[in-house]
Amino acid sequence: MEPIRLRVLLVDDEPSFVNVVALGLREEDGMTVLVASSGQEAINLLQSEKDGFDVVVLDYLMPGLTGLDVLRWMNRFGIETPALVLTAAGSESIAVESMKLGAYDYCRKEDTNLQHLANLISATHERHMFRVTSLLEEERTREITLNKEATDKVNEVINAITPALNSAFANIAVDLEMNQEQLFAGLPPNEQS
Repeated sequence: MEPIRLRVLLVDDEPSFVNVVALGLREEDGMTVLVASSGQEAINLLQSEKDGFDVVVLDYLMPGLTGLDVLRWMNRFGIETPALVLTAAGSESIAVESMKLGAYDYCRKEDTNLQHLANLISATHERHMFRVTSLLEEERTREITLNKEATDKVNEVINAITPALNSAFANIAVDLEMNQEQLFAGLPPNEQS
C-alpha cells in the first residue's frame, strides 16, 4: 500500500526558508506543499482550495496577520485542519497561546531540521486522524446508546399497555358474543352470518 501523500500549506514570509523547506518536503518526504507568504494569503488558500490541506504549518511572526491570527480565523470559521506553529522568536507564552487556539504542536525554527519538521507534520496528521476517528467512534457509541434507550422505552410502553389492551379486547369479544342476537336482530336474514 502506497503511503498517504500529505497536502501541506506552508505559511512563512521568509522566501529562503520557504523555498528550502517546501523543496525538501516535496522531494524527500513526498508531500504536496503549497506556499503562502502571508497570513492573508493562507486564509485565501484555506478558503479556495477544494481539496483542503492535511496540515497547516504557520510562521508565528509575519507582517499583517500573524500565525495566531490565522489560527483565530480558522477557529472562528470552523476550519479543522491541524496546524503547527513555527517561530524564530519562541517563547512559552506563544506556545501556550498557540495550543489554546488549537495548534497541535509548536517548535522553534532554529531547533528544527527538515527531517524533524517532516516528522512533526506526519505526527500532527496522525494525531488529528486519531482524534477524528475517536470522535466518530464516540458519536457512533452515543447514537447506539440513544437508539437502545428509545427501543427500551417503546418496549416499556408496549409492555405497559398490552394487559389493558388484551383485557379490553377480551371484554369486547365477550360483549359481542353475549349480544350477538340483539346486534343481528335488525339485519335481514341473508346479512346475519
